[in-house]
Amino acid sequence: MHKRENTEPWYVAINPNGVVPTLKHDDKIIIESNLILQYLDEVFPDIPLRPKAPHLLAEMRLWMDRFESIIHRNVNIISYNKRHVPRMARYSEQEQREIIAEIPEPVKRTEMLRRLENGVSETEEKAAENQKKETKQIMQKPNSRILDIWVPRELILKVGHV
Repeated sequence: MHKRENTEPWYVAINPNGVVPTLKHDDKIIIESNLILQYLDEVFPDIPLRPKAPHLLAEMRLWMDRFESIIHRNVNIISYNKRHVPRMARYSEQEQREIIAEIPEPVKRTEMLRRLENGVSETEEKAAENQKKETKQIMQKPNSRILDIWVPRELILKVGHV
């Protein structure tokens, strides 16, 4: 990613969003983390990743959505000033605009251009930190079944840790 290989034509040809991960299995390409997990669960049923009970499956899907729409989005906001800005400081503003222009996904490209022009404010960072923290607190509540949903107890016992 630091070399921006994900925007190279060969990679965009297999993953039009230009993001990682991408899974190639049996000459089939699967993109997006959540879809890759579902694919692996369906292709390798002897090692289930999803719960069988419909209500737990629904709860798992809710958490998958939260991870994508809350956790991932907010980690991206939080990491912009801390990681992205220092990494891109070696490039001129024009070079950064050219790099952003290579991003194949229009929504991400627009957001990165906005961030280049305006940065990520302290208020945005704090709001992102708070959303991430709130989601983590929900996950850690005593009645949270996230471990039961994601990691079958039998697997925990086999691996030997909770």
